[in-house]
Amino acid sequence: MEFAKKTINEEARLKTIERHLLQEDIIEQDFQGIVQLAAFICKVPSSMISIIGAEKQWFKGKVGDVEDNLAREITFCGHAINQDGLFLIEDASKDVRFHDNPLVTKYPYCRFYAGIPLKLDGHNLGTLCVLDTKPRKLDQEQIVNLKLLAEQATKLVTLRGKELELTNQNAIIKRRNNDLSVSSSVNKQMMSMISHDVRGPIGSILTYFKSKNEKLHDVDKVQKFFPLMESTLRSIYDMVENMLEWSNHINNPKVKEVDLLEVLQEVESLHASQLAFKQNKFETNLKQSTKVVCDKNALLFILRNLVGNAIKFTEEGIITVNFTEQDDDCIKISVVDTGIGMSEELLGKVRSAEKKISTSGTRQEKGSGMGLNLIQKFLQKLDSELTIESKVNQGSTFSFLLKKAV
Repeated sequence: MEFAKKTINEEARLKTIERHLLQEDIIEQDFQGIVQLAAFICKVPSSMISIIGAEKQWFKGKVGDVEDNLAREITFCGHAINQDGLFLIEDASKDVRFHDNPLVTKYPYCRFYAGIPLKLDGHNLGTLCVLDTKPRKLDQEQIVNLKLLAEQATKLVTLRGKELELTNQNAIIKRRNNDLSVSSSVNKQMMSMISHDVRGPIGSILTYFKSKNEKLHDVDKVQKFFPLMESTLRSIYDMVENMLEWSNHINNPKVKEVDLLEVLQEVESLHASQLAFKQNKFETNLKQSTKVVCDKNALLFILRNLVGNAIKFTEEGIITVNFTEQDDDCIKISVVDTGIGMSEELLGKVRSAEKKISTSGTRQEKGSGMGLNLIQKFLQKLDSELTIESKVNQGSTFSFLLKKAV
């Protein structure tokens, strides 16, 4: 028995099958009309549109009792795709290549086979074929019509590929439109913040200098103004850094395994001077490397802001970042402070996140009121959300969940 050989450009051929979604062995109504007409024209009981995979043959259209998912190497179609044009076997029992083939010696006891390759992008993906259990011949008219039907089958596959390509292009366009919409929203928010939260404090500084212009020669009075000016400029700097970092990553989160211990050490280092300035202790229950699946920059942004907020509202207290494993393969991350806390009314406003909520810190530090809003948007991108608990004069807890790395 002669086994069917692989084609010369086999890898590219298989990719073409996959690209046109032909890899499933499902009979499709679009192809049924073609095989029914082929069987009628050639006066045979069986006709198929076959697809030849890496190891198996399956059918997209079929008439007659023919087994699918056969080993490619024993199929007639496996031979047919290695040539262009009609592949004809008038009596397989007398053909030296097929007389001992199991499809001939056993059920379905095939004798006659005629197949036309379905050529697409330069590759023969399968065939339109007709079979019979009796030896027979095809006349010229039947051969011409069989070739025409094979062309129609190829056009159907081509059309399916174009339709799939169009669907993918529409999905890309829709995704880009969504990204543009988000970018537009981001730009509007940034312009709003720049207009109000940057221009406002700078305007206050300029107003102060104008009103005190005649007294600027008084070094002592100018020096007294430095702490307020430093606090104001620090607030502006932090907010601009937040805006830039958030806008750079909100549309394109790069999700991968992230080491929580590394991130936490970086956050602690960033806030070291602020912690010391307000005499706050920094504690954590995380003692070894633990990994989650998220965007590292997003997590840095979230923890930097939450720890910064905790410091803002805590004086001579403790800032704790706890990590707790949950039953659903998640890790709960909580930023806890022993600061001034929030009233029920303020807590309700902060939780609703309907608008910016800005409150002064223990040393009258100002903020943009956008930090928590931006954190929530980042967490939405990570399929998480922020939960907040707080009591006046006892402190606050901000928590969220992240998937633990497998």
